[in-house]
Amino acid sequence: MNVPRTGATAETRSRHPVADHAVGFADALASRGSQRISPGARFRRASLLAGLLVGLAMAMARSDVVTLRSGGRVHGRIVSADEQSRTAAAAPEQAVVTVETVAGVRVTIRKRDIAAITRRPWVVEEYHWKAATLPDTVDAHWRLAEWCREHDLRRERAEQLEAILKLDPQHRGARLGLGHRLRDGRWYTPEEFDAMMRSEGYVPYKGRYVTRQEFELLAQAKTEEKKRQEWFRKVRLWSGWLTGASNARRLAAVENFRELRDPDALPALVRFLAASPDVRLRRVFVQTVKRLPAEAVPALLVNVSLVDADRTTRSQALQAVLQLPPPARGIAEQGYIAALRHPSNAVVRRAAAALAELQSRTAIPALIEALITEHAYPVRVPGSDTPSYSFSPSGGFANPYAVPLPPEIDLALRAGQLPFGVYVQKQVFPGSPEAKTRVVTVVRSVKNPSVREALQKLTGQDYGYDEQAWRQWWLREKQVLAPQ
Repeated sequence: MNVPRTGATAETRSRHPVADHAVGFADALASRGSQRISPGARFRRASLLAGLLVGLAMAMARSDVVTLRSGGRVHGRIVSADEQSRTAAAAPEQAVVTVETVAGVRVTIRKRDIAAITRRPWVVEEYHWKAATLPDTVDAHWRLAEWCREHDLRRERAEQLEAILKLDPQHRGARLGLGHRLRDGRWYTPEEFDAMMRSEGYVPYKGRYVTRQEFELLAQAKTEEKKRQEWFRKVRLWSGWLTGASNARRLAAVENFRELRDPDALPALVRFLAASPDVRLRRVFVQTVKRLPAEAVPALLVNVSLVDADRTTRSQALQAVLQLPPPARGIAEQGYIAALRHPSNAVVRRAAAALAELQSRTAIPALIEALITEHAYPVRVPGSDTPSYSFSPSGGFANPYAVPLPPEIDLALRAGQLPFGVYVQKQVFPGSPEAKTRVVTVVRSVKNPSVREALQKLTGQDYGYDEQAWRQWWLREKQVLAPQ
């Protein structure tokens, strides 16, 4: 085989011939900068330069492996194939291929001596060139392994890490890079660790090992989550039908919700119905949820019956609670008992009324404590340039000389008739500037008629709002009911 070689230096030529052509073309354009160039010619030259640069990038991205009939290989990049020359035309057996190696050396090979030409990423070629001249030390192999990691050469990186372990079997970085696990002072390969964990009853799951019971639970949870996501799509669609213009779709949506029994649909129902500003959708939520066999249903119905802005929706939710089976009713009772300590006085009163409907004697002690409750109300009062209101933490006036609230407002606050606070504005005469105001918080003790009525209904007694008298009665009642 005739293999002539031509040397090259970094000072005289580039390692990439395409780069030489691109740079030469750019220099030619620069040398003509003083000449007048038409816009069309300038565009054509710019396009040609862009094409050359793209070709450069493509050429740099791939390399060629020339396999010889003798069994040898030449690695690099084919820079010319002399199939068009006169020599090749006259004597095809003289056609040659020129390959430029990573080191910049050009090798000319006759085509008849070539068995095959394959292509692979240029970075792989660069790796083999680096590996061929690499000192057999831990540091050298580690540096090349890191270079492989930066260039996403996984198989080549593994080769270098394996070479490190031959020199230093306890090298932690190489062990971890190969996926080895350390357990009880011993390193295990991924295959060894997997076999050991399986023998102990564990199975792999998303990069960790879990028991078979955990695996089954996780698989079930994944299936349920998939079902919930599918319900999000359906409920969003049906809720749009309920408020849309098509009567046929509206009727279809009503029927779909009426037939719904899957508890996995509950998160979607809460998202698109319960949280909707449209009262129609919230009412559909109540009618749909009450049929679901889900543990969260009692708490959801209790919440709607206490805080929904629409009275009819609250009433429907309470009626749904009253229709729950005994275990679920017990959960609802505990929800209403907890609501007796709610910051909103309106919620406290609604909870008491619901407990009376449920005939919950379990709630009697909590109702006694809720006969009189304290609540904070925001009050907007005149600002600093006018007489101000000052209140103590207990709700009384801290400054005896401060202007008190108007009597009718103070009475309404104490009676719970102003659950959202009050705006007190001084009289403004025509032509006078608008008064500045600020918001203060007033804490008031409020007597709750709904709580008193619930106690009367549940006990047949009436001690008014005298909490001490109610406690004494309840103590006597418990002694009478206690088993002898």
